[in-house]
Amino acid sequence: MDISKVVYIKSKSEYIYKALLDPPQIKEWWECDSVVEAIPNGVWALGWNPGSENYGHETTMVGFFNEVQANERISIFIDPITMVFDFESIPKGTKLTVSQLDYPNDNEAEDAIETWINAINALKVYIEDKFPLHLSGKTKDYKPESRKKGSGAKKTVNVNEAIGNSFSSYPGVGQSEENKLNNLAKQIAVENKKAANKSLLNNNDGEIKILDKGGYKISEPWGTIKSWKKEHGFGYIDHAELGDVMFDYDGCDFEPEPGDKVVLLKLKKTWNGKPKCKRLACPDKGSNATK
Repeated sequence: MDISKVVYIKSKSEYIYKALLDPPQIKEWWECDSVVEAIPNGVWALGWNPGSENYGHETTMVGFFNEVQANERISIFIDPITMVFDFESIPKGTKLTVSQLDYPNDNEAEDAIETWINAINALKVYIEDKFPLHLSGKTKDYKPESRKKGSGAKKTVNVNEAIGNSFSSYPGVGQSEENKLNNLAKQIAVENKKAANKSLLNNNDGEIKILDKGGYKISEPWGTIKSWKKEHGFGYIDHAELGDVMFDYDGCDFEPEPGDKVVLLKLKKTWNGKPKCKRLACPDKGSNATK
């Protein structure tokens, strides 16, 4: 069963988007620990109520990102459902549409999404307090230390109890004193990366397949990202046979950084005869090398 609800927040979408993905902010408004890899197939893991001596969490929720579009959409698969957050800028702030897809039990679907709306309302209070939308349409960053007691600042909604009660039988959520959130998320991420490596390195003939439209006939598919600036939208790969190979951000399904070991999957020749990588993968970051 699919259900969607709308929450209006008096702030810019960029602040709401970041608050859903940034662990320090998640801890402020949702009162939980988190591990977030905001890339396709990346981990989104939350943990409430740390156990004794901060060992494990009583309640955890683990999902994987299907889609991450800055300030526009976040889609997370939490077996067996998918949660989608769509951001729409409006004159008075942001229209946030929260969609719960493929919920298996029609009788419980409404209660389940209400738990999410309770959480988003906590986010709304946090955002409108810290990044309020003024009449000018601009926001002002109110630092926590500047919000003194008695100043009239709103208090973040406490959703700890609601999470513990409402999510106890929720898909993708487990309750265990012995569960270690960080280790669990890391283990899942490692397994994903191993699977990506396996699909990449174990094709039918055991070789990596390169779509070479430049006629370079390279024997070594691996390279290292030499330079990268997101504001430019492109960077360079250091390759043993080709030297500097240009790549675009839209050819990545991971967040590139200098030093990343990557595989050149699709090559072409630019107008000046130099090589350009149109599709690259980084197995160490769980890159999808099958596309």
